[in-house]
Amino acid sequence: MKSQGDVEPVPIELIRRLNRDNVRYLLRGSMALAMHGAPFGSADWDFWVSSEDRAKVYKILGQSGLHGKHSKTESRPLDTFTDGEFFKVDVFFVKAFSNKKKSATIGFGDAYERAVIKKDPAGDFFCQSSSPRRSCHYVESRGKPARTADKTH
Repeated sequence: MKSQGDVEPVPIELIRRLNRDNVRYLLRGSMALAMHGAPFGSADWDFWVSSEDRAKVYKILGQSGLHGKHSKTESRPLDTFTDGEFFKVDVFFVKAFSNKKKSATIGFGDAYERAVIKKDPAGDFFCQSSSPRRSCHYVESRGKPARTADKTH
């Protein structure tokens, strides 16, 4: 159990920090679908982040009370962060996702340009996510990172 002095990770505050620090990200998976009004089946948050923003993301997540089994010097395609209790964030640092069943690949730059920006009616919050169609496509295919020839992420 957390003491009152511990930082509580709050999804909305986490997204605000990503926005404030100009992190290029997309909310993916079931939480992205939920932002578009679809029912969702998991409570973890999936973000696809530009690999150039890796250091910013590690800092933000650490300051939000989330910890993962990663090394800042590693160039891994996926890192998972948790508060050790119930809140989980998966962060993908890949150049592209592929769906082999549909012979489709989308790169981060293209997906980011096509992002849907969901705004709070009060106007003080926004989140960048994949379009509902692309989010469904991702969930159906389990959104496997694309294999790149140079193996860089």
